[in-house]
Amino acid sequence: MAPREIDPFSWRVIDRVQKLIALRETTDAQVIRDSGIPRNTFYRKMRGETPLDTDDIAKLASALSVEPEVLFSNQDDFGLVAKKRGLDRGQGDYEA
Repeated sequence: MAPREIDPFSWRVIDRVQKLIALRETTDAQVIRDSGIPRNTFYRKMRGETPLDTDDIAKLASALSVEPEVLFSNQDDFGLVAKKRGLDRGQGDYEA
């Protein structure tokens, strides 16, 4: 059986999760611990092998200290997100 193809919306959410992990200067391992999503499940979802559900999105958002809606946004307004959530460390590439 061929793997299920996920839609562009799901890829956008995955991309935003990965960008926020980099922005937070954290690791996948820390997000896995903080979200409670099992390691293998996390990586399957980040590779697009299995779909994200709303529970996954809520857990990932919480682990990344953002509102779930941030993962749906079309805008790369991470500077505003970083300042709002106290993540701004004075690094120019994400200051608002």
